[in-house]
Amino acid sequence: MNKSIDEKWHSLSYFEEIRLIISHPFHTAKYIFTQIKHGHIPNIIQFTNKRTKLFYSWVVCSLLMMFSWGITIVQAQPHQNTTIIQGKITDANTNEPIPFANVFFKGTTIGTTTNFDGRYRLETTTPGDSLTVTVISYKSKSKKIQKGKNQTLDFQLEPTSFELEEVVVRAGENPAYPIIRKARENRKFFNPENLDAYEYKSYVKVDISLDQINENFKNSKTFKPYSALMDSLQKAAGEEGKLVIPFFVSEQINEVYYRKNPKRNKTVVKASRMNGLIIDNYQIFESYLGKTLQEYNFYNNFQEILDRSFITPLATGSFAYYDYFIMDTVMVDNDSCYELKVKPRRPLDLVFSGKIWIDTKNYALRRLDLEITSSVNINFIDKYKIQQDYERQSTGHYLPTKTRVLVDLQQTSDSAVGFIGKYYIANKDYIINQPRPPSFYDRNVEVDMAAKTYSDDFWNEQRKEMIADHEQVKSSLEAIDSLKKAPQITFIRRALRIIWDGYYNFGKIELGHWYTMFGNNPVEGFRFQTSVRTNINWNYYWILSGYGAYGFKDETFKYRLQVERFLNRSKWEKIGLRYSYDMMRLGVDPEFLESHVFLNYIFLFSSQFGYLHRMSLSQDARIWYETDHWRGWNTKLMIRTKTFHSQGDYYFGYYDDNDLIRTKYRTSEFHLITSYSKRRTWLVENNWRVGAEALKSQLWTFHATLGFKNVLGSDFTFQKFSLNVMHKWRTGYFGQLDYSLTGEVTLGKVPYPEAIIPQGNEPVFAAEKAFNMMNFFEFVADKSISGILLHHFDGLFFNRIPLLKHLKWREVAGFNFVFSTYGKKNYIRTNDNPKGLLAPSINGNPITEFRIMDFGKPYMEVSYGIENILKIIRVQAFHRLSYLDPGPDGKKIPKFMIKASFFIRL
Repeated sequence: MNKSIDEKWHSLSYFEEIRLIISHPFHTAKYIFTQIKHGHIPNIIQFTNKRTKLFYSWVVCSLLMMFSWGITIVQAQPHQNTTIIQGKITDANTNEPIPFANVFFKGTTIGTTTNFDGRYRLETTTPGDSLTVTVISYKSKSKKIQKGKNQTLDFQLEPTSFELEEVVVRAGENPAYPIIRKARENRKFFNPENLDAYEYKSYVKVDISLDQINENFKNSKTFKPYSALMDSLQKAAGEEGKLVIPFFVSEQINEVYYRKNPKRNKTVVKASRMNGLIIDNYQIFESYLGKTLQEYNFYNNFQEILDRSFITPLATGSFAYYDYFIMDTVMVDNDSCYELKVKPRRPLDLVFSGKIWIDTKNYALRRLDLEITSSVNINFIDKYKIQQDYERQSTGHYLPTKTRVLVDLQQTSDSAVGFIGKYYIANKDYIINQPRPPSFYDRNVEVDMAAKTYSDDFWNEQRKEMIADHEQVKSSLEAIDSLKKAPQITFIRRALRIIWDGYYNFGKIELGHWYTMFGNNPVEGFRFQTSVRTNINWNYYWILSGYGAYGFKDETFKYRLQVERFLNRSKWEKIGLRYSYDMMRLGVDPEFLESHVFLNYIFLFSSQFGYLHRMSLSQDARIWYETDHWRGWNTKLMIRTKTFHSQGDYYFGYYDDNDLIRTKYRTSEFHLITSYSKRRTWLVENNWRVGAEALKSQLWTFHATLGFKNVLGSDFTFQKFSLNVMHKWRTGYFGQLDYSLTGEVTLGKVPYPEAIIPQGNEPVFAAEKAFNMMNFFEFVADKSISGILLHHFDGLFFNRIPLLKHLKWREVAGFNFVFSTYGKKNYIRTNDNPKGLLAPSINGNPITEFRIMDFGKPYMEVSYGIENILKIIRVQAFHRLSYLDPGPDGKKIPKFMIKASFFIRL
């Protein structure tokens, strides 16, 4: 067909047009498409006979449709043979996703890796017969596929021990070492702590579950009525997954802030919801989860986990603790990365096992998959797994966007159920190097007033945006709501609450405390005490508390009444008033009992039963005000008046201004108590709080006491000052040193009960914050410098001894000392000391005496021992090094003792 056809087109009849098209179909089509290409198709239509316009339109449309069908057929033909497979890889025991797993067709080089949520997708025209999944610490698994089809294959992998293939060692340097060195060199730039500031939004999910569920447990009286729920949970786990029962679920939306200079952290809890089978008060978890779980920084030499310091793979000197293996060079998103395996040189050392991915261009951490296994010298944990994904920010820094932590607790027996904790953190919207004013960071954790008011719809939207398995969280919350209605669960929840808190909750009031409920001593005989206090359900601002006690020997009722009023809960600003009438035990400071209740439960309980003499009956009235000023700094102001009256065979007397002997006195005092620790975090529960992490930095406490004479009938003017510093100093590879150093001075003429009495410890149970070879009320001083030091070596030596390392025992050593003196003016009046304050005898009975040190000859004791025996026991041998001669009472002083204590440390 040529141009002449176009010229003759007008003269053709209808039938001639049809014949031309039929006789030259390909030329006609070629001509029409050429015209279409140049946009001339309208000209063709207008030249044709009106009778054939419809025909030509049909021809053009038909040709276009045929052309389109041809392309479709050509394109679709290969897809008929394409195999598309997608799915999810999970841990068969925990049902947690397994990221970074290798997924490939067996016998081919076609494969991929799972993303952070354990999902994968493969599409190919040349698949193998089966799909295989491999990943460190899990058994490999393969499944048959259906070629040419779109299908879903999920895998549940069984965990196994971490092992590397046999490696041939050749002469020369490990090729992984230069990569690690370059990554170390670049830590200064990539370490987030070196940024001037950063902030981001974070979603934190905590899921604690029961695992290792057996048939006896499912058929128990508690859970058998919920068999339908068990079946649905099993179905959700998959055909090869294991049943887990939700125990506790928490979700938080946080805003996290950091500033380098001065170094400050702050977390604002914007939204929070929690639900649990056993735990019925979540405030303490809310403060803890809002901050602690997000602190993972593997650019530092040490990563603190569960109060232990683990050596990171990029740490200075890590070659002495890790073996490194280059496995491959892979693409992580769009970045080329070295994939390295890391393995401990010694299984018991505090190090990690697993994989790290390092960028090949700038040697930044791009991804990590590390775990702490049960072979490491830690307690109660079978596995602690950390997975992190980093993303490049506009400044060139790589910051974590997703973090997953799994904590698998050890079972107490083969038949017992286990606990597993799963934590997921998703970060977004980073703002870098825009620091806020220092005052903004004064409070390290803040909880918005509206944090607990958000609806289910709000949380559903947040989950969809931040987490892949958002439906799983919803089903876990529903399961907890169903199970917690069981009567047995309610009973267990209340019992654990009593053990933890010491009080039984009756709704608005609580009754306890169990460790002071019963006692026995020489003055009171058998003593029964009941304490009561209100909680936040009674009133948000007011707190009432008190106790009543009765001694069956002295037949005297004792009591304490206390009222407090919050002025500002966020600053913990409150005023308080207390009045008590009770026995006081000289040599055991009541503030010591209250401050170290968690450390010395055995000491506190045993001290109720006959170890204490030198009792005095005291009336004590006080009023106080306390507040937090800014981050880590707290102050308390107190006015106090109290009496002292010795009881039983405790003989005490002093000369008053008229040289008359008196056996009781009154003091009126003003107290200033202020403390500071830049890392202190308050864990709030109801109307009380516990200081946490304060000792990760130095905790300084200053206490000033001013005594005034003739105020409310007081008898003495004196001043007393003390300064204490405490710290849990992590010494890196060598463990942790706990120390407490105190300087004290008492000025003025005042009886020795108001002076300095070092805390002794007579029971066979050791106490951390006491002098364990010193008797109660053995020494008195008005000037003192003392120290209590205890070093935890964390298995530094035992981990290297073949027979001992399997016991996971840990070495501990301590040294305690006191330098002190006591002025003559406050001692016994004699011919050589005519101005002494104390009377030599009372009604013919010599007064109860005490020792006085020579400041140049300190009291000293050393200890050494083993902790982590059966994971909870510490046994120490104590040697007393000075003042070995009998005391004033003629009692023989032991030079050596072995004492035990309960000590729990992971």
